[in-house]
Amino acid sequence: MNQNGQNFTFHNRDGNGKVQVETSVGGPSKGEIETMARRRFQAPKPKRRGRWWCLLYWQDEFIEGRRVRKRKCVNLAPANTPEREVNKIAAEHLRPMNQGLVTLGSATNFAEFVDTVYIPVLLPKMAKTTQGRYEGIINNYLKPQFQNLSLRDITVLTVDRYLTSLGKSDLSHESIDKIRDVLSGILSAAVRYELLVRNPAEGLHLPRAKKGRRSKPFITPSQFSLLVELIAEPYATMVYVAVFTGLRVSELIGLRWRNVGNVP
Repeated sequence: MNQNGQNFTFHNRDGNGKVQVETSVGGPSKGEIETMARRRFQAPKPKRRGRWWCLLYWQDEFIEGRRVRKRKCVNLAPANTPEREVNKIAAEHLRPMNQGLVTLGSATNFAEFVDTVYIPVLLPKMAKTTQGRYEGIINNYLKPQFQNLSLRDITVLTVDRYLTSLGKSDLSHESIDKIRDVLSGILSAAVRYELLVRNPAEGLHLPRAKKGRRSKPFITPSQFSLLVELIAEPYATMVYVAVFTGLRVSELIGLRWRNVGNVP
């Protein structure tokens, strides 16, 4: 499916059949995900090699931003293990990939997910000003940091380290908070489309806001006298008394002549 919701037809390897993908404008549908899983179903037979039962299978990986399928070999069990038991172990090992979605889906590259799902499908649902701000954060901060990682490589520790590094930069606390929100939104979408089990950016604390020393504004006595002259009565007297006595506003308003000196 392209960004306009148009249908694509996928042909199997021998060209005899085809699978029609349902049109959807709200992101990958359950049917699309299940179709992808069926096309990548694997059922290789374990082989006995030396002292081990081995399993050869294909696994998706991202190398320099490109999806490639690589041949993998794993030792399942010692060679003296009964073949029936080994077949069960092989089925358990392949199940996450054949059901698609945690091992296979989480191998999706972060930048690819952002460019093919988050920006064209989810970002248009936001206000125009929000879209521009989010794209700026993605291009300036998130892609440079995570573009070479798959979704499953972005762990709680990875995100926490990144937020800590931002705390040492010149960015304001509010800017770091917005970067965290955008990243969390992207990873939350990956959870929604079943490419991740949980959002690793959820619930993380930001670095403490920097508290710089700020000089308090002040005016000189001569400037204060000029200011009082410009204020109309009775406010000029109220300001004068407040400054020289330190009274609270409520105390100043409640002040009466009988409270001043010996005036009855």
